[in-house]
Amino acid sequence: VRNDCDTVSKSLMADSYSLLAELSRRTGRLPEAQSAGKRAVELAQSSQDRSAESEAYNNLGLACWSAGLLIEARDCFVESLKLQEGNGSMFTEARVANNLAIIAEEMGDYLEARRLASQAKDLFMEFGDRRNQAYASGNLANLLVGGGHYREAIELYNSSDRIFLKLGETHPHFYTVGNLGDLNLLLGEFDEAHGRYAEVAKFARESGDEELEAEMCVRFAEHAYYGKQPHEARNLYEAAIRKADAVGSLEFRVRGTIGLCRYLIGERNAPEAGQAIDRLVEFAQESKSDRTRHEAEFLTGEMLRIMEQSASSLPHYRECAAYASRQRQFELALKCYVRLYETDPGSRNETANNLKVLLDDFLATNGEQIFQKLMNSRYFQFFHETMKQVVRVTPVGLIQ
Repeated sequence: VRNDCDTVSKSLMADSYSLLAELSRRTGRLPEAQSAGKRAVELAQSSQDRSAESEAYNNLGLACWSAGLLIEARDCFVESLKLQEGNGSMFTEARVANNLAIIAEEMGDYLEARRLASQAKDLFMEFGDRRNQAYASGNLANLLVGGGHYREAIELYNSSDRIFLKLGETHPHFYTVGNLGDLNLLLGEFDEAHGRYAEVAKFARESGDEELEAEMCVRFAEHAYYGKQPHEARNLYEAAIRKADAVGSLEFRVRGTIGLCRYLIGERNAPEAGQAIDRLVEFAQESKSDRTRHEAEFLTGEMLRIMEQSASSLPHYRECAAYASRQRQFELALKCYVRLYETDPGSRNETANNLKVLLDDFLATNGEQIFQKLMNSRYFQFFHETMKQVVRVTPVGLIQ
């Protein structure tokens, strides 16, 4: 009887530590989240409760993901799924697929991420779990934005948010509001973006979500930078990096550093930009992220360009263009094609055609209104001249 009680007690303690891990993660206390997650796994293993162990590995994986430990997170999610094998648990399969989609995205395998996110959304829908269907839909929408499918992403965000609001899910509601603000920024709708960002930042402060506060610092910095307020942008980027470092979030250290590097390149400050790129390369090696590696690669090309070393920048742009084309990443492909058109006269015709096809696909996918916003958005202001020049040569919409 005592052994049975010990086993039940350990199982309940494992559940408690799993819950603590997730609560700590959501409030930005990432070292505590990882520690609690590991303790949950240990207790669940000693109680031989496979269900509790699966849950513990899942929450430990989430804690590792938030800290930028992508390989460790992926291994935890796979272990969580293995522990449920034979149970026929559609829910566990869907949840792990959704989490693995997030990891694939951050590691830069966008095609696999979209496949997994779609699978998770469909499984949750079949299972009748509207809450997690909304989560998976939101993750899929993030991937669709990266692929240039803005209109479909907006529809998914809005449908997810309706579910969150109906269920009283405050946290994911505000994350969705922030994501919609990002789309506003991409399309040059700066007032709408700022309003949404302010709403989310207020929630982050009131709820004590320090990781979300770091994310909002990055967003406000981008709003300031593309809104031509460079001094404010630099201060916000640096504040975001400090906040992310304090809560142990590699994701937002990366995002803040990318933004700071763009600012430094815009100010033609190559020495400091080079230092920021070196940090990005270290982050990419630490997290095994192709996404971060290619961001650093593109920014290296940009740094060399402002140093008037165009020939040296070409290999960096070409590698990123090939990656973006392979992974169907719209923004990176667009920027690379523009820079190759400007710096490589020998391949100008081929690059112009690639850019036309990319823009034509965007028009067909999103419609005329969103296309015109893109072509005039301040977010893409440093690429507009070439975009419009290429479109004037062969009108978009007439490509066969």
